[in-house]
Amino acid sequence: MTTLQQGGIRRHWWEKGAVRVFGFGLALSFLLFIPFIISDSGYFLFYGDFNVQQVPFYQMCHDAIRSGNIFWSSTTDLGANFFGSYTFYLLGSPFFWLTLSFPSVAVPYLMGPLLMLKFACAALTGYIYLKRYTKTTEGAVLGGLLYAFSGFSIYNIFFNHFHEAIIIFPLVLAALDAYMEERRRGVFALAVFASCFMNYYFFVGQVAFVLIYWIIRMICRSWKFSVRDFLWLMVESFVGIAMAGVLLLPSILAVVQNPRVSNSFTGWNALLYDNTQRYVHILQSFFFPPDIPARPNFTPDSNAKWASLGAWLPLFSMTGVITFFQRKQKHWLRVLLPILFLMAAIPILNSMFQLFNSAYYARWFYMLTLMFSLATVLSLDWEEVNWRKSIIWTAVITLAIALPIGLMPKTTTQDNTATTTIGLENYPGRFWASVGIALASLLLLAILLAYFRKRPKLLYRILLCGIAAVSLGYGIFFIAQGKSHSDSTHEKIILMH
Repeated sequence: MTTLQQGGIRRHWWEKGAVRVFGFGLALSFLLFIPFIISDSGYFLFYGDFNVQQVPFYQMCHDAIRSGNIFWSSTTDLGANFFGSYTFYLLGSPFFWLTLSFPSVAVPYLMGPLLMLKFACAALTGYIYLKRYTKTTEGAVLGGLLYAFSGFSIYNIFFNHFHEAIIIFPLVLAALDAYMEERRRGVFALAVFASCFMNYYFFVGQVAFVLIYWIIRMICRSWKFSVRDFLWLMVESFVGIAMAGVLLLPSILAVVQNPRVSNSFTGWNALLYDNTQRYVHILQSFFFPPDIPARPNFTPDSNAKWASLGAWLPLFSMTGVITFFQRKQKHWLRVLLPILFLMAAIPILNSMFQLFNSAYYARWFYMLTLMFSLATVLSLDWEEVNWRKSIIWTAVITLAIALPIGLMPKTTTQDNTATTTIGLENYPGRFWASVGIALASLLLLAILLAYFRKRPKLLYRILLCGIAAVSLGYGIFFIAQGKSHSDSTHEKIILMH
């Protein structure tokens, strides 16, 4: 039986913690989605592209495959390559293939349950990676849930197919760790195949991250390595990519014909964002629950409507990361995190995760949330750190972002009439609700740590409840915001069926 020696603890890969975190993730996602499924007569509907792209794409591809029309889609524009058009969205997703056992009429009803399953799987894969570094199973369970219900995951309910990348990424890192630490052969090839097969776009970003991750850990001497080990790792990488060729090649042929891939950086735009609000938006994504897609509220003119800017951890926010840096002990994560922050702030480095395309996206931030989760659970393992100090710092930064935006006077002129209002945000009610959630989350964390810090076993259970409560609160708030922008959903979609 395969076991892992880490931190003096022998663990089986199938240990009870895996079942527990999957169950918690499934239960929590059920509570998150079920009120909206009930209100929508069995559907889960959101707004925008989710309703007019994600759901119809699922049903159209489901019907095409069941009927054998898998090479050319006559229902896409004036006709299109079926594989080239839909590999990005769903053809590599095992969750989509689950729908094929159901009739066409059932597909729209499956969107909600599939999202529940995706959140549970993300919690499980996050756990699988994090358990290599935690002293306790409870810590890894907590970290897996932080990862699965992060701001990035909640934001990208809108982009249903992004969750496959969230799920597979921890397995890629875990497979690399297993090879580097234990020389386990074949696992990394399978992980590369799964990542590339599921979604070629996110695979590009994961390759960039894995290279940085590997280099940093080698520099920090986390691993011992030989030329032979390196060559074998390259072989496994190429084998994994080759195995995914059945979907990768048609996708490449389709993508290279798209003019959007040729946009590249020049001049100062490669070094600095031309929109100063974007820096605030990036920082905001670490300390606040995410704005809904297409309607950035804190920074309405940041030109990042579809950027997937979300990296907030429920309950903890950035307290775990700040606490992690309190400890002066050498650790590869102390080197990696500042590099990732720098990459987020410099346009050309940020674009590495999308083959240096100049269009702004932060669709690699799920990688950040996994590292944030790791920093948080490591900090919980340490006794000599000052959580109170970290909470205060996080609260101060949260207020330093919120108060200028919420209280700054703004003058607008229309028909030669000047009007002064308070606040730079677009939706004041939603703005202050987000600020309230962020601060209430920190207050709850402070109370839980103050009363239960000296009782570790009970602490993890209490923190788990806190994560669940905050995740449900801000998740329901987020979905409700989105649905408020889709007033005709019931009439145009539900009643039509």
